Amino acid sequence: MTMRKALIYTSIVLGWLNTMTAYASEWEDWISQPVMTGTWGGARTYLLERGFIFRGAYISETAWNPTGGNAPGSVRYAQAVRFGFDIDMNKAVGFAGNQFHFTLEDRVGRSLTADKIGNRFAVQEIYGFGQNFRLAEMSFEQDLFSRRVNVKVGFYSPGNEFGVSPYYCYFQSVSFCGHVPNLAASSGWTNYPSGRWGGRGKFWLIDQFFYLTTGVFQVNPTYNQKNNGFKMDWSGTTGALVPVELGIQTGREKNGLPGNFKIGGYYDTSPATDQSNPTIIHQGGRYGGYVSVDQLIYRPPSGIGGLTAFFQYGMSDQTTAPMPTALQLGFVYEGLIPTRPKDVLVFGVTRGETNKYKRQAATTRFFTPPSAEAVFEINYGLQATPWCIVRPNIQFVRSPGAFSFKQVPDAWAVGLQLRLTL
Repeated sequence: MTMRKALIYTSIVLGWLNTMTAYASEWEDWISQPVMTGTWGGARTYLLERGFIFRGAYISETAWNPTGGNAPGSVRYAQAVRFGFDIDMNKAVGFAGNQFHFTLEDRVGRSLTADKIGNRFAVQEIYGFGQNFRLAEMSFEQDLFSRRVNVKVGFYSPGNEFGVSPYYCYFQSVSFCGHVPNLAASSGWTNYPSGRWGGRGKFWLIDQFFYLTTGVFQVNPTYNQKNNGFKMDWSGTTGALVPVELGIQTGREKNGLPGNFKIGGYYDTSPATDQSNPTIIHQGGRYGGYVSVDQLIYRPPSGIGGLTAFFQYGMSDQTTAPMPTALQLGFVYEGLIPTRPKDVLVFGVTRGETNKYKRQAATTRFFTPPSAEAVFEINYGLQATPWCIVRPNIQFVRSPGAFSFKQVPDAWAVGLQLRLTL
């Protein structure tokens, strides 16, 4: 069934490409438009003017490990199809400062990491969360007090709002996309597309410069399961996640170098298993924190693109966290080739530490488990059209068996990501 769905979606996309090629009045007009499906004969523009903003995306990720892992020489393919819309309630019904968000996602395919390499950080970031059709978001957002306060409530992932940066998802490895990986590995923190009931408030202490944001989100591991893509009841809830973040945005003035500096933390009220003794359950919950920095450090004379550096570090309670610490660092260069200002070259490193108590338990006379798994990735995002990105990439996985406490050979993965904005 999974392969059948993948073939169906691929056929739809290829069929649309063929149709547009055959019937577009001008090839140049089609490939230069902002979205692949155009204006729908003017209907999309008509709805946009009335506050209805439609979104769609097709993402495929193919990966091959020529060497290393549990079974070298294997290939796996995964894909995601995303549909959604936002409603500007001011334009639609005259309700100023309010927006409604709705997103569905369907994921199919296989994971090279799960099937053949055996590491923790999947080399295809779109694989996971039930590999099913699911509701990713249904939320309301409201500006208050001349936009100094923004409140958002509904069903969505806390990972959409805290510790995030657009630079982290230029990668195919899941270890980068979203935020530092120990947050979700060691608590009830979840990432897109796994929604939760909850809400957050964002308060601009200094307008467009310094903010505080905090919220409360349901913790419910059952939502991730294969048959629960549209589960919205509260059965299976174990507690609440309370994240807090302080952030500074710099360089927004003309000719400035934009940067984002964030420090955050969380407390999860759910009971947690002691990592040194699984018979002990801590009722006091789980906690952790993070810092996140991204900074444009060079802008070319053209004023377009430039080199951005980023860094993230996360720490969780050693007593309850399977991944007590994790860090990321890397560089993003947009417009390295002057004639291709929208292309992006990226390089990054992620390292996730295993729990010391688990390592000690797995240590024998003949084997000492690695203390961490690390992923290195370099890729080039070719902006083929405004709505099509082709991203070939190479990943190196150091100590793939770190989190399974097994000896697994270091692995290389060669990947290709395709992103279409529908």
